[in-house]
Amino acid sequence: MQQHKKSFIFLAGILALMITGRVLLGADFPAFLRWYLVILAVGIGFYPLTSVMFSGFSDRGWVFAKTIGIALSGFVVWPLGCIGVMSFTNAKCIIVTLILIGVCWGFFTIRKETTLPDIDLIILEEMLFLGVFLMWTYFTCFNPNATGTEKFMDYGFMAAMDRNPVMPTKDIWYGTDIINYYYGGQYYGVFIEKLCFVPVKQAYNIYRMTIAAFAFVLPFSLVWQMVADRFAQAKRSSFGAATIGGILAGAGLSMAGNVHYVVYKLFGAFLKLEGWADYWFPDSTRYIGYNPANEKDQCIHEFPSYSFVLGDVHAHMINIMFVLTVVGLLYAYVQRMKKMEPKKNVGWKEFFLDLINPYFVLCGFFIGLFHWTNFWDFIIYFTVTFFTVIYAAWYRYFRTDRKKAVTYAICESVLVFAVNLLAALPFTLQFKAMVSGIGIAKHHTLPHQMLILWGLPIAVWIVLLIVLVRWFKKAKVEVPKPDIFAAILGLCGFGLILIPELVYVRDIYEEGYARSNTMFKLTYQGFILFALMMGYTFVRVLAHLEKDEEAEFTEKSTGKRQKGVMTPLEIYAIRVITGILLVMVLNAMSDFPGVVKALAGLLLSGVYLLIWFMFEPKISDRMKDKDGRKTVGIRAVSAMLVLLFGMTLAYMPYSVDTWFGLKNNQNIGIDCTQFLESDYAGDAEAIRWLDENVKGQPICLEANGDSYSEYERVSAMTGIPTVAGWYVHEWLWRNDTDELNVRNADIETVYTSGNEEDVRGIIEKYDIAYIFVGSCEETKFGDNMDKEFLKSIGEVVFENETSFIVQVKK
Repeated sequence: MQQHKKSFIFLAGILALMITGRVLLGADFPAFLRWYLVILAVGIGFYPLTSVMFSGFSDRGWVFAKTIGIALSGFVVWPLGCIGVMSFTNAKCIIVTLILIGVCWGFFTIRKETTLPDIDLIILEEMLFLGVFLMWTYFTCFNPNATGTEKFMDYGFMAAMDRNPVMPTKDIWYGTDIINYYYGGQYYGVFIEKLCFVPVKQAYNIYRMTIAAFAFVLPFSLVWQMVADRFAQAKRSSFGAATIGGILAGAGLSMAGNVHYVVYKLFGAFLKLEGWADYWFPDSTRYIGYNPANEKDQCIHEFPSYSFVLGDVHAHMINIMFVLTVVGLLYAYVQRMKKMEPKKNVGWKEFFLDLINPYFVLCGFFIGLFHWTNFWDFIIYFTVTFFTVIYAAWYRYFRTDRKKAVTYAICESVLVFAVNLLAALPFTLQFKAMVSGIGIAKHHTLPHQMLILWGLPIAVWIVLLIVLVRWFKKAKVEVPKPDIFAAILGLCGFGLILIPELVYVRDIYEEGYARSNTMFKLTYQGFILFALMMGYTFVRVLAHLEKDEEAEFTEKSTGKRQKGVMTPLEIYAIRVITGILLVMVLNAMSDFPGVVKALAGLLLSGVYLLIWFMFEPKISDRMKDKDGRKTVGIRAVSAMLVLLFGMTLAYMPYSVDTWFGLKNNQNIGIDCTQFLESDYAGDAEAIRWLDENVKGQPICLEANGDSYSEYERVSAMTGIPTVAGWYVHEWLWRNDTDELNVRNADIETVYTSGNEEDVRGIIEKYDIAYIFVGSCEETKFGDNMDKEFLKSIGEVVFENETSFIVQVKK
């Protein structure tokens, strides 16, 4: 009983969260609960696989089993649907998932498990997943609507796939063709929805909050293990410290903003910065090219917490759970290398057998998946995998046989790339590339903007490198693998923010936004990799792991704690808790005058440093020699970086309050389509009739409009395609404005010409089944539209005071 005391506490926490969820979510709780239980069941089903792949993890990859299970099950259904072997229905999705679970558990019964996972850790992770999932879902109830920014596109994709049992799905805004965009992320949302029997109008928001939960708990699991491995090497107890590191990584990835928020929101008034008075949470993602204004170089530099608040279910956000799975697999392999002694006198036959590596095969699968879920991540994570391959080649062969080391690196990279191409094939066979080559960057980020946006993670990475170099020089032994892996993550993150300063991928946004999309997609992943690195580094650097420092806290002869001396974990906990409390105090003063906030910030920083040095053991002895002064200096700098990091966490409560409001009378649930009755009062009834009564994806004509506009509300909210939709989006996806212009002209002809022969020709050309007439059509075509003529083309199947739908006679 005493042994599993933590488990009982965490289980009580899960039960309390369930009760809280029932109260907070009300009528939406059953959908939330079904979704959560299905994710849990998938994780349990694929646990036998991850227990092998993550055998070095204390939890045996418990959290990663969920994402791997979702990825593999959904992937099997998708290509079978594309070739017509299987329809995309609830029953087929469930059957495929159960078959794969059966295979996993069949393997598990054959394989003998020698050690059990850490049950306390598994239940803790489950509690954290449920807690974060519930928190974000509750926030969503205050602004659930799929309108604004690109939500029409995201929900429209999901609605289209939900109603269409045939894959691939028709493009809702180019109804004669399939989607020519990486829609895999939205597909997986619909796949889970079909496992859960949750309506797509609820699934839209539940799915995006699932990503937010994964964005916390996957980094938690990975960094928890990295810290535990490093502490184990120093012969330290690690559960508490690893938990702190995991929480810092999870919070840093899924809740933190960048330092722009700290500078402009918290200290903007004191520093008299332009734009501070009108600060709004999206400003931290639109800094370069906007403040100061530079219409020739306007850029985007988003991060996950902004995505979770904003509400788009977009490719870069959805793919977070899969890219983190790749990083987890790579570390699991690096960790496994501890059991692999560097190879000596290896024959070529044994060498080539060694190349068949399940970790790199699975990574190759996910990287191939990225072609379909978020194409940019294919390039990024192939590079991250390549660096890991280089490290593996160096560790295993370079010191004994450099020729084999080079061969190993090349062959493993080719293996990853080949598996990637094979996994991507069902998508790439149907996809036309949207890029137009590589361009040399003509504009560059101003130095102070680079410092504000990326100074914190780069500084943390530099501190880690300094500590590792000093440790290596002093110990004269190999740098521990968790340290190396964290350094690789930092290197890749640094490269991702550097690339847009040198080159960019050319697309249709050349004038004024040339670097925008490249910077957006690369730095988003840079933020993710930096967050993992920082969560690990803060614990690694501040926890006194070096053996000569360990002696200050323990008796070498007995290994017991010295009387009256605090352990490193206790000291670190005091520092972290104090820093968080001070940040909370500062955030609570956000409405105070700028001078007051600045003075308070300086005072609190001084208090933090005072507390830091109060708990720095034998500080006077350390300061007597140069090396000791360097150690104290590094930790003092680290203390300030932790405090600054803590301030960035205040971005989330500020943005949540700004966007959602969180007032009880505004809790309207998670149905993302309920805005129709208020924003499209005259059209809502007709749109819902169409959604409920029309099966499949026949083309329903509606007025075309510009991107990000109120047009295409019918196709977006039903998944029923139209002839032409958001112009700039289709321009990007098709790169054929001539055809778009022809389609737009044809739409106008149908609504305004009154010529039956011309209209019948256009109906036949695009195989139009329905014509919708409502508010947007009235606005666009006005008095030129002959409603009686349109009604005469077919049968009026729906009509009210403001809108009607005509089913065309063939």
